[in-house]
Amino acid sequence: MAVNISELVTSTLRKRNNMFADNITDDIALLSYLKRGNRIVKVGGGRTITESLIYPENGTAKWYRDMETFTIAAEEVLDAAEYDWSQLGAFIYLTGREKIMNRSTEEAIDLVRARLEAAQATLANMTGAAMYSDGTTANELAGLQHLVQDDPTAPGTVGGIAQDTY
Repeated sequence: MAVNISELVTSTLRKRNNMFADNITDDIALLSYLKRGNRIVKVGGGRTITESLIYPENGTAKWYRDMETFTIAAEEVLDAAEYDWSQLGAFIYLTGREKIMNRSTEEAIDLVRARLEAAQATLANMTGAAMYSDGTTANELAGLQHLVQDDPTAPGTVGGIAQDTY
């Protein structure tokens, strides 16, 4: 049975760019800023993510003149913030039929690569949104709204540290 799609369509391949345009992650300002400045630190593993902190201020510091005396006291200024791991993932697929249809010289676009890049872009977009979040969504990483509260005197905990105390 003939399909009648014309000689020209039958004999001519479509001209297409085999690169993908990212229409998802270009608008994530904070994530772009962190990537540009190599400000993303990779963590190797462990039970939690622990960030060492110097706080509070040294209570013996003061303005002085000449031979004025200082209060001498032991000052603990080192502690750590501790964060649970957050995970983000996506699923991609390739059916047997798609694999057969999209291979060899008939493959115009690598379908698996396109789906993988779309999944990666989606994950980056979700990460970007989470970076501004208040940390109330289940399993999501806590973002800037959680780390920098509107009212720092309100009760709350960030990295295991009570914000109304420290």
